[in-house]
Amino acid sequence: METRRGSSDAPFVGCFSTHDGKYVYDVNMNEVIRVTPDAYFQILDTVRSGKNLDNCHDKTIHSLVAEGYLSGHRAKTVRLSLSRDSYKRKLTSNLSYAVLEPTRCCNFNCTYCLYSEELDGRRDHSAEYMSWETAKASIDLLLKSSENETVLNLGFYGGEPLIAWPLIKRCIVYCNDQTSKELHFSLTTNGSLITDDIANECSQLGISVTVSLDGPQATHDANRVFRTNDEGTFSFAMRGLRLLRRAYGRQVISLLRLNAVIGPWTNLAKLAKFFEFPPEEIVALDYRLSYVAYPYGVFGAGDDSHWFHETVDAARIDWAEFLAENSHAPSVESRHAKFMSKLFEADLLKFYKRCRLPLGESLPPMGHCAPGLRKFYVDVDGNIHMCEKVSEQLSIGNVHGGGIDVDECLNVTDEIAEFFGERCPECVMCRLCNGCSATYTDHTGEFSREAMEMHCERMFLHWKKTLMSWAMALESNPACFDYMEEITLS
Repeated sequence: METRRGSSDAPFVGCFSTHDGKYVYDVNMNEVIRVTPDAYFQILDTVRSGKNLDNCHDKTIHSLVAEGYLSGHRAKTVRLSLSRDSYKRKLTSNLSYAVLEPTRCCNFNCTYCLYSEELDGRRDHSAEYMSWETAKASIDLLLKSSENETVLNLGFYGGEPLIAWPLIKRCIVYCNDQTSKELHFSLTTNGSLITDDIANECSQLGISVTVSLDGPQATHDANRVFRTNDEGTFSFAMRGLRLLRRAYGRQVISLLRLNAVIGPWTNLAKLAKFFEFPPEEIVALDYRLSYVAYPYGVFGAGDDSHWFHETVDAARIDWAEFLAENSHAPSVESRHAKFMSKLFEADLLKFYKRCRLPLGESLPPMGHCAPGLRKFYVDVDGNIHMCEKVSEQLSIGNVHGGGIDVDECLNVTDEIAEFFGERCPECVMCRLCNGCSATYTDHTGEFSREAMEMHCERMFLHWKKTLMSWAMALESNPACFDYMEEITLS
């Protein structure tokens, strides 16, 4: 995709081609437009030269300009849309999701873990546990700050949360005793510590359980190993899944799911086969495919990464061709279509549900979470963080020291706005890009330009390929995305 920074005269667009068409992504209108070859090359020339369209005489271009397209307008700033007072009101009455770290301890030593001891400045898997006083204070903070919410969510992360199973049970009982609101409980586990008793108690308490399972045994065991002996853990995770299936009975479809982390080591064909023709332990279970997190450039380099991205690109083209040939929701067409939708549908859905209002004078902070609003994470010491992935150095309060600090949240948002404001308003992907503090911060909790540049490069290529997939599918089937109208963007 060709674009240009630094010229407000040239149209704010990106230009790209498929085998069958020429396209312009108009940033101001947030829309992909198919244009004639003559119009395409004239627009491309203005993008490359930084000039305006005054000397262009193409009828297609004149028609688009008359409809408001091909403007050179850029946003001037990046800022959160909430005022300080609105932010404070939401933090004191609209909290709905808390995640607790019952322990930092973990019996696994996964090679890609965000909390590997090899990553300076990020919490490690030390033998520390959350006290009941801290857990209770965390729940009390959620309850007292959720006046305007009718549904509350309490999750448990780690470490391996089941190491602290008694504390989790006590938290859930306390929550149920303190409020009549609808409560959802969840935990993420490696599955190895599940027993008959734990499985039955999870079922009785109505806990939604996500089990980490990276695919077939060879793939899973390559990265997910025991801390004590570096041996593979696949068989233990599968045993835990068998116990959960038996305990949950008919609830298993709604309350048990899988998460597979994929990265340069992943053979997509083998992973697809695993989920398309699953072992009995995971039949009919929903699953999520999560690209490995790349904190500060630690992962994702080398020949394996290049091969992996080429494989993903080829699969993306296959996915676009599938969409072009079908008019129903991909997840109901076939097992393979369901697997492919897990890889690519989220971004296409995001574009389908995009904001269609013209670009204003300011940008939101690139999909960045507003600290504390979407959810908050409490570590074993009671420190509050934006989420479980962010460096511990970036704290926004303490449950024993006044809860979430509004001023600290606003300081973070101001820093984000300043950080992004240096480059994002000139980027053609500024209305599509998404990221988080875990991606942009270094081991000290400071925003890193080096990390941001790496992220920007990945996001630009990612969205270029996504928009090309969008255009390719529509070329053959203009109705291929109609099924998305019924899907809610979460």
